[in-house]
Amino acid sequence: MRTLPVVTLGLILSLVQTGPGKAQLRLVQSKPMTITTDTVAYCDQLSADVARARATQAKVPPDVTRLAAEGRRLCDKGLIRPGIERLRRAWTLLTVH
Repeated sequence: MRTLPVVTLGLILSLVQTGPGKAQLRLVQSKPMTITTDTVAYCDQLSADVARARATQAKVPPDVTRLAAEGRRLCDKGLIRPGIERLRRAWTLLTVH
């Protein structure tokens, strides 16, 4: 059975004063929702994001180059999930210090 990735949506509940002695509960989105799925389009987007991040850094960890290349190769072969996993690891190595 195939499962879909879980997408979390940050929401804030707030009380808004609507009149003397009255308040209304309001649901406010705290940040824009990003939907990610294991598709070729997401693989392409993630690969481009990794490439841009690599271009802006003077020193790139060696694993990033390997993981990005493997991820791109897997996505090109139609193995989207494993490709995205490697691209995400490359992204994490680039962005977490």
